[in-house]
Amino acid sequence: MRSILAAGIGALLVTIVGSGAASAQVYLRGDLGAGWATDAAIKDKAGEGNPGCLICQPGSFDDLGNSAVFGAGAGYRFSDLVRADATISYRGGFRWRGSDVIGTSYRANVTSWALMANGYVDLPFALGPIRPFVNAGIGVAWNKMGAIQQSWSASSLSSAGSETDPSGSTTNFAWNVGAGLAWAILPNLSADLAYRYVDLGDIETKAGTSQVTLTPGGTFQAPTAGVRGNLRANEVVLSLRYAF
Repeated sequence: MRSILAAGIGALLVTIVGSGAASAQVYLRGDLGAGWATDAAIKDKAGEGNPGCLICQPGSFDDLGNSAVFGAGAGYRFSDLVRADATISYRGGFRWRGSDVIGTSYRANVTSWALMANGYVDLPFALGPIRPFVNAGIGVAWNKMGAIQQSWSASSLSSAGSETDPSGSTTNFAWNVGAGLAWAILPNLSADLAYRYVDLGDIETKAGTSQVTLTPGGTFQAPTAGVRGNLRANEVVLSLRYAF
């Protein structure tokens, strides 16, 4: 069994190397897509009900919504089967929306820049000009969670009010995995339509001082520990590749 597996791997390597000279190409790419956040799991750093809590009551805090995805990159085709590229991408449309059991609402914008190194295997069969592929990548993401805006009504607490809490930024290990279809439009121009799951690491706000306004009651400051969660998304992306 081992000898059969070794022979198969050897044959694949020979195919990749043997086809490299004819297929080697440098290419540029541009990406446009959409992502739907999943499993945000936003939690208070101090814990619900503890001193300094920002989320002090149970509720629903997992909704980051969706965002457009913009990207660009450069890559190299090593053979008819294998290519790789480096990409930079931006996601600027995620919005955290939460609410607790006593009627407090939470709002914050979430943005992310990501730099990825990606590898692709173009599978050795096609339907005319269309060919399936699988891909995976690793890299780094720079995520920002904007200032959190809270609001509540007098019916939920003794006074209506609002609160502004500090923002925060993180730098994280990031990764993605996916699959798609590549369409050879012209000899040097291809389009990829792909699904990918991307994990961009943590999002969080920093500990600091919140600005609280009560009506009636005036304005005062209060300490906050901040919140932390995940930035993960299912994405559909359309890419154009131009080879030189």
